[in-house]
Order: sequence, then structure tokens, then C-alpha cells
Amino acid sequence: SGDLLLVGDLMRSLCLVSYKSMESALEETARNCSPRWMTACEIIHADSFLGAESNYNLFNVEKETASVGGEERQRLMENGSYYLGEMVNVFRRGQLVSACVESVTIPISHSILYGTVEGSIGIVLQLDKPFFQFFTAVEKAVASRVYNCLRNEHREYRSVSNEKTTVTKFGFIDGDLVESVLDLPRSEAIEILHGIQLPGDNHNKNPEEVLKLIEEMSRMH
Repeated sequence: SGDLLLVGDLMRSLCLVSYKSMESALEETARNCSPRWMTACEIIHADSFLGAESNYNLFNVEKETASVGGEERQRLMENGSYYLGEMVNVFRRGQLVSACVESVTIPISHSILYGTVEGSIGIVLQLDKPFFQFFTAVEKAVASRVYNCLRNEHREYRSVSNEKTTVTKFGFIDGDLVESVLDLPRSEAIEILHGIQLPGDNHNKNPEEVLKLIEEMSRMH
């Protein structure tokens, strides 16, 4: 992206390098210090980056400037992690639907497609804060009532594990779970979504309007 390159090291996570045209050289400008066996990576924008690793997890890092020994150094700090359950081996900027059916209500700033070695194609969409909080509330409500085929709790299933630790997923929303409410009888879906406030409106908690936003999101892929 411009003069920036995102590098996924097989064993050392992500680093960001910039091209110095005068010296015809690459210079490392930021690094994520968590060891990971990387399988794919992509630049979201100049300060935010998406990665996938061999434990079937997705993660997001953002640039952060820190003072180390009196020097200003940039680090790539983890801003989200999520157990996908499949190994991603490619990211590409793009969409799964044509521009004519894009959402006019839900603002999407970046759209990144991914492919997995199992043959799946998926999409990661970046939401602004009000809509992220809204869909997080929907996810929590649906997870309290809907179980997967293994009868595992959603929080446990999407937890991120590696050789040393297991942490609860954060910074990501499970779109499959959110949209699963559309497969339920409408009366049951309305009951689950009751009490969820619409983004940017602290007083509107109409479950019918909540359901419309979920339907709109489902049409984006």
C-alpha cells in the first residue's frame, strides 16, 4: 500500500516495512512481538492490519508508538482476535456482491475477502463504533439462545487458543451467528432481539428495526 509493505513471517507474526527510494532499501518500521505461525496477511489501512495464523485464528493489529530507552518506536498491538475454525491462506480486497446492492444504512469502511485451504470464501467488514456495538449486542443476545451443533457455548467456541494460552475472542463479531436469527421463526427472532437499541438512537429499541438491519447486513454477501 503506497510505500508500505506488510510482511507475514512464518514464525514471527507481522512486521511493517517501508521502501526508501533514495537508498533503494527496505526499513522495518513496526513489529508485532507475539510469535505466530502466519498463513496470510493484509493491510486494512495505513494503521491497521489483518492476519491469519496456523491455529485457525484471525487477528487484527494496529500501530502504536511507544518510548523505548528514550527512542520512539512503533509496535503493532493486538486489537482483536477470533477463532475462525479454518486455515486462511489468502486475503484480497473486494466484495462478494455488486456495488448496486451495497448497504445505504450500515457504513462499511473496508471490505476484505479471504479464502481457506478447506475451500471456503468469506469476508471481513470493518464497522464504525456505533454499529460495532450494535451488532455485538445482537451477537450476545443470539448466543444466549442459539447453540451450535456441538452444543458449545459461543463464547467458548470462538475463544482463541495457541500452545500457551486461551483467550476470549474480542474485536470481531461472528456474522454467521448474528444472521442465524434470520432462520428462526419471526416471533422467536423478535423475542430474542427485544430490548436492543438501534445504533445512534438510545431510545429506539424496536426489534423489527433491529431485524431489518440484520437482513440488510446479510444482503452484503
